[in-house]
Amino acid sequence: MKNEHSPEKATSNVISETGLGFSQRDKNIKTEEEQGLLEFKVIRNDGQETSLKLLTDLKNIIAKQLPKMPKEYIVRLVFDRKHESMVIMKSIFIY
Repeated sequence: MKNEHSPEKATSNVISETGLGFSQRDKNIKTEEEQGLLEFKVIRNDGQETSLKLLTDLKNIIAKQLPKMPKEYIVRLVFDRKHESMVIMKSIFIY
């Protein structure tokens, strides 16, 4: 019979509850970085065409992930010349 005052140990086999999913995900990311598939990059509004394209993509991602955030605020923040953003870019090889 269970005692109301003694806590039971709960066991979980769900990956997200054990934290093992994050460990495996981090391992995969590290492997992809070592293979050169991932690149960590700091981008800012320096007026170059490639930077502006990346900042536009970043703005679109932020707007998609945070739909309640005003678009004007996102644009003002991302394109501010004093602001820097760090992004992870994944190389996709097409054979």
